[in-house]
Amino acid sequence: MALSHHCIYIMKQLGTYYCLKDGYSKPTQYLGATVKECVFLNDSTRPKWALLSEKYIKEAIRNIETHLKQNVRTLKRANQCMPTAYYPKLDITPYLLDSEIQFFQSQISMLRWMVELSRLDIFINVALLSSYLTAPRQGHMEAIY
Repeated sequence: MALSHHCIYIMKQLGTYYCLKDGYSKPTQYLGATVKECVFLNDSTRPKWALLSEKYIKEAIRNIETHLKQNVRTLKRANQCMPTAYYPKLDITPYLLDSEIQFFQSQISMLRWMVELSRLDIFINVALLSSYLTAPRQGHMEAIY
């Protein structure tokens, strides 16, 4: 992906050195997020670009549902990000198994990208749970669900 005032020139130059799989065109997707061209009423002379998180979030939820289905569980709908009375630092549930730690870490990475894509409402919770990347507990995993 090239971001410049001269993108076509850059892509043509890259095309002389590398075989571009599908050629080049305006972007439609970046790291799972949808890329959309927008025009603002007060500045309609130049288009702007926006990253939309809807597709990425739906895929992340599908990923969690698949994981839970393997463990014969279902995802519950929540009214808030994390229960108000839950404090990750006070969690004394058993530590996750080695095989589960990697899944926990991947989910934290996905949540961090969601925050970057505009889900600021989960920022604090993701930051709190990120503190436990090396030794997460079962309660921390439940908080992610």
